Amino acid sequence: MTISRVTKNGKECYKLDAGTIDGQRRRFFFATKKEAQRKLAELEQDRREVGRAWADLPARERVEAVRVIQEMRAAGVTLAGVWQAYRAGQAGKATVSRTLGEVIGELLAAKRQAKRREVYLRSLEQHLKGFAKGREGVAIASVGLEWVETYLGASKSLGSRMTRLNRLSTLLAFAVRRGYLQANPCSAVERASVELPPPSVLSVPQCRALLDATREADAAFLPHLALCLFAGVRPAEARRLAWSAIDLGAGLLTVGAADAKTRQRRVVELPSACVAWLRLGGDLPARNARHRLSSVAKLAGIAPWP
Repeated sequence: MTISRVTKNGKECYKLDAGTIDGQRRRFFFATKKEAQRKLAELEQDRREVGRAWADLPARERVEAVRVIQEMRAAGVTLAGVWQAYRAGQAGKATVSRTLGEVIGELLAAKRQAKRREVYLRSLEQHLKGFAKGREGVAIASVGLEWVETYLGASKSLGSRMTRLNRLSTLLAFAVRRGYLQANPCSAVERASVELPPPSVLSVPQCRALLDATREADAAFLPHLALCLFAGVRPAEARRLAWSAIDLGAGLLTVGAADAKTRQRRVVELPSACVAWLRLGGDLPARNARHRLSSVAKLAGIAPWP
């Protein structure tokens, strides 16, 4: 373990290279050398205590421990997996060895191969990497209820808590199916009841104000709004639609399976008002749709957006 002076994010600091811990190369950064030396002393003390505990074991037990760990490694199981199986009363079903980082990678690859949408995959990856931060090299078999509840406890709202729980449960259920984990600890979590407010509906005057404000400030955004207001197209679907999906002469919109939320192709008959607004032209698909909608809604006096 070494301490060196480095520059990080434009600022000088001290780096403590602690070597490999839990399968991951660990480096710590401190504002002062004294703080780095204090952390170094703590790590060295931990190592000495581990060494003393090992030395206190009879020689025969040390040899046996090394032999068993080598056999487990060859069989693809972990100490944590064996212990979890024992506690679950399934001592004969040791868990195959995989790290948390490895299983997250496997899950994302499987979801991508199953053609899940990229927006979902990005959300899933963001949540799971947040959960695994700093312990990617830890065996997934060691993930228990305590870790899950600690992660959920950092949620900022009930909605955020439910999203975290669902994303994490997706990972752990996948690990169970692959044989890396005996049980999904998320199943032991009490799920909160989230009461959603009734949906708000824009009035006709609000729709008129929104379209007028868009025509004045961001006319290229009109096709996106027209499809949402007049054709019953979901905003997420509208962000994926191109002009090639629209036949203005026939007054028809074809929402392809790849663009539809339900993954099923549908044909929408466009009202004459929708066709009239679409004939003004503009961007399809619309980039930065959420930001642009927020801007024109404020101009139309619709704030906050319902």
